[in-house]
Amino acid sequence: MIPTDSLPTDVTKGQFVDLEQVIRELSALNDLSRSNPLQARDLAAALGRMTEVVARTLKTERVSIWRYSDAHSAISCVELYELSAHRHSSGMELKVQDYPAYFKALAASEVIAADDAHQDARTCEFSKRYLRPLGITSMMDVPIYVAGMLDGVLCHEHIGAGRQWRPDEQMFAVAAANLISLVMGQWERRRAEEALRESQERFRAFMDSGLAVAFMKDEDGRMVYANQPFERCFQLTRSNWFGKTDFELWPQETAKKLRENDLSVFAGGVPVELTETVPAPDGSPHSWLVFKFPFTDVSGKRFLGGMAVDTTEHKQLEEQLRQSQKMEAVGKLAGGVAHDFNNLLTIITGYSQLLLDRIGQDSPLRGNLMEIKKAGDRASSLTQQLLAFSRRQVLKPKVLDLNTVVAGLEGMLQRLVGEDIHLVTALDPELGPVKADPGQIEQAIMNLVVNARDAMPQGGRLTVETANVGRTTADRRGESLKEPARYAMLAVSDTGCGMDAQTQARIFEPFFTTKEVGKGTGLGLSTVYGIVEQSGGHIDVASELGRGTTFKIYLPRVDDAVAERGGAKVPASQQRGTETVLIVEDEPGVRALARDTLQRRGYSVLEARHGIEALVIGDQHPGTIHLLMADVVMPQMNGREVAERLLRVRPKVKVLYVSGYTENAIVHHGVLAPGTNFLQKPFTPDDLSEKVREVLDSQAERPSMNCLGREVSG
Repeated sequence: MIPTDSLPTDVTKGQFVDLEQVIRELSALNDLSRSNPLQARDLAAALGRMTEVVARTLKTERVSIWRYSDAHSAISCVELYELSAHRHSSGMELKVQDYPAYFKALAASEVIAADDAHQDARTCEFSKRYLRPLGITSMMDVPIYVAGMLDGVLCHEHIGAGRQWRPDEQMFAVAAANLISLVMGQWERRRAEEALRESQERFRAFMDSGLAVAFMKDEDGRMVYANQPFERCFQLTRSNWFGKTDFELWPQETAKKLRENDLSVFAGGVPVELTETVPAPDGSPHSWLVFKFPFTDVSGKRFLGGMAVDTTEHKQLEEQLRQSQKMEAVGKLAGGVAHDFNNLLTIITGYSQLLLDRIGQDSPLRGNLMEIKKAGDRASSLTQQLLAFSRRQVLKPKVLDLNTVVAGLEGMLQRLVGEDIHLVTALDPELGPVKADPGQIEQAIMNLVVNARDAMPQGGRLTVETANVGRTTADRRGESLKEPARYAMLAVSDTGCGMDAQTQARIFEPFFTTKEVGKGTGLGLSTVYGIVEQSGGHIDVASELGRGTTFKIYLPRVDDAVAERGGAKVPASQQRGTETVLIVEDEPGVRALARDTLQRRGYSVLEARHGIEALVIGDQHPGTIHLLMADVVMPQMNGREVAERLLRVRPKVKVLYVSGYTENAIVHHGVLAPGTNFLQKPFTPDDLSEKVREVLDSQAERPSMNCLGREVSG
């Protein structure tokens, strides 16, 4: 505001010559002060009304309000009222440097009352360049202060003959300028408040719309701000968290760790990224990636800000990925080891069987040979488990009724569990059929039952049940499973010791066991896992310490009819033949065993060490070749490629593939193409004789070249 002592002495001491004019001026000031300029639609409208009142009261042709730029380098007209034309305008601008005397006077808080603007030293330059072209002869300008700072000027410009500005008019102009400064200040505060409110609303919307949890604490650790995601995640309202410390919100150990981290951030004085564990409303521990930073507000108070993201699910997925990668790596290793061992075991078990067939029952060597064969059979069982876990065994799927499978095993299962365990079966009579390898499914059931038995050393109850389930029942870890949506469920439950979470996380790992050394290989459950996964299903486990464990196998249901069981077979020792068999095998010991076995059973045998040699024999042999017996995995050319090329010149030859590890050369996801004949290593002489006879006697058409090609085999 402009104080009255800034006016010239003759103004404050002069005599008012027009009492009525003074009354009008006072009345106008009273009206302006009583009116509420803040009710105007905006500041421009308020200023427009005030300039109009001033112009009419003083009968001044032009009244305007000018405001300085931020740098005070220019001044702009924000409101101009022309009395005769009753017109409002704005937008003109003047450079301060162009009128130094005028703006120096304003800066000194002078009221510039120039009766003759052309002669007044303060306004002559101003008049020459701005007033004279407009016909302005006299002017009275009053500085406007807002919040104690020079903000602009209230200008009164007279057109026509020179005018003397009376003391009362100058007093009125000062009062009007002061009133304008109040209005401008109020509008500035209102605008600042609205801007602050809008900024706060934008900030709140921004913080509340994201997924990240945000919070703010004072130096004492008391909560002063939290966004909506924070309240949703922890199910807290403002009244629950405001002013509370971590010790009032979380368990003591959690609060202690959080406070230690906060103090460390305050002490360091720099932003920090760290991982913190905070329980969810249900008490489950959740892992959070937290970004904390210290800051000081305008009053000098210190605060701690923080933003956090729940990484619990992400960490679980990472752990699942690591587990999957570990299982895959072990599976590849297991598959490779099984391939080499199966060749050796074929030789060991095969020649043991041949020697046992040749020596008498009373031979002193028979016991030794039997032990060799038993050891070979046990080793063979281990390699089969490795192949099952690694999902690299060859499946022979059939349409099965799981109820029939369980019923067929019930007597054996009762003998396995013993008298102290009560075996109960609860089979759904409406259970839908599935397509799987019956031998593998039987193996999976037996492994689960043995595992349940071992969990109940003091006896208990073991339940095997089946049921039809849909997608929602079979979903695991909240995932949406792919089609089909219908599953047949087989569950094995016990009332044994149960497992903790750490054990459950590792039960399907190969060689992991909780049993004493020598009491288990750690391959039982990993074998079940491999069988179920390769069969297109999945397995879940639920367990609680002291309450028991339940394993649930989910296999996709099919609409096909259940396959009938085959009739009685002729004993392998009686199965002989006279056909010609071409053996292609790169392992000399296996090749010799197959040759000796088939020759002893009456067959003519041709031998090839590799694929090229086999094709040469196939091209040059003068007689018929009835059967190609080819190892699948060989260097240079695998068994499938040998069969394809031989079939081009001998289309009637039948094919039997032999391998301990197929590597998908003749299978698609572990499943043989229809009509493909396969013998798994290690095999005994009886296994070989039986399979060769079966293939030679089969009437089914050989699979087409496409069925053996890469599109099908994968």
